[in-house]
Amino acid sequence: MPVCLDEPLFKLAGSWLIAAGVIGFAGMGIDKARATSHEGRIPEMALLVESFVGGFSGVLLGAFVFHHKTSKLFFMLAALLGLVVWIPILWELGFVQCLQSLTALA
Repeated sequence: MPVCLDEPLFKLAGSWLIAAGVIGFAGMGIDKARATSHEGRIPEMALLVESFVGGFSGVLLGAFVFHHKTSKLFFMLAALLGLVVWIPILWELGFVQCLQSLTALA
């Protein structure tokens, strides 16, 4: 087992990304349900902010699972930009390298 898994920063970053991803996924699902029933919507900006604070995985996964906002090119590109912003952050934290070492063990 790689030593990096025991590091507090790895655990914090991983927990943050998981929690933000779940919230992003839920937000996309709630917004789709509200759109279908013509209720008050979650603003696109709120969903994009969620992507930028680490919920990019949930927002992008939710877009495809719920078939929601996938035809909006600006939204999809902006949500992907959330991932692009996080890659260098995760690289600097050693998160990417640790995940690479895990996949090498498999």
